[in-house]
Amino acid sequence: IVISSVQGKLATPMRSPYSASKHAVQGFFDSLRYEVAHENIKVLTVCPGYVKTEISMNALTTDAEKKHNTMDKNTVKGFEPSYLADKVLQAMANGEEEIVVAQTTANLALTLKTFFPGLLSTILKGRGEKEMKAEAEALSSGSS
Repeated sequence: IVISSVQGKLATPMRSPYSASKHAVQGFFDSLRYEVAHENIKVLTVCPGYVKTEISMNALTTDAEKKHNTMDKNTVKGFEPSYLADKVLQAMANGEEEIVVAQTTANLALTLKTFFPGLLSTILKGRGEKEMKAEAEALSSGSS
């Protein structure tokens, strides 16, 4: 069992390093699944959305020496860890190879990526522009 992320299937603005690492996890374990199948070894990749953990509290700031010490608003609204654990146990029992346990927005985005990739790209480019402007404004107001 490997815990990846929805970000391993769907990149979003302002998360480039995280998304890249999770895409690598997806690719590695997809390949491994095919390589070990003949030995009856099963690989389950779990792609959760937001889960209520302290991941954002423990994240390092850009200077890599201080903890972020703030709970991300999306994490606060995330799934309980026990809910994700139950889904993983069900997937194991059913012999599934991959599961996505994510909020409605992420599931919709994954559907758009499959059937309407251009539309999703337009949406995410707009979101990226908005988030970049907000970050620039926060930086400029902090330096005053």
